[in-house]
Amino acid sequence: MPTYEYHCTSCGYRFDEFLKMKDRGKPEKRACTECGEKKIKQGFFTPPVGGADATLKPSSDFKEILNNMKHGGHVPKKYHDKLDDSINNTKGRRW
Repeated sequence: MPTYEYHCTSCGYRFDEFLKMKDRGKPEKRACTECGEKKIKQGFFTPPVGGADATLKPSSDFKEILNNMKHGGHVPKKYHDKLDDSINNTKGRRW
């Protein structure tokens, strides 16, 4: 279930709700818990936060898993060079 963000257009109060997709409109029908007005709107306020540390190197377990995938026939040969790049961390991540 996704988390939806809402705000009151009357007082500016913001809150999150963890709801099923079919229920995402229900908070807009309720009164604001702060001011009591029925002026709740759904919005998108918080940008997703993420990132990666480019200095990290794969652990030996990670290398072993990728080697097993490569040599166990789980990955077509045309992708073996990409697995090698991941194992050696020779190319930067492309986000």
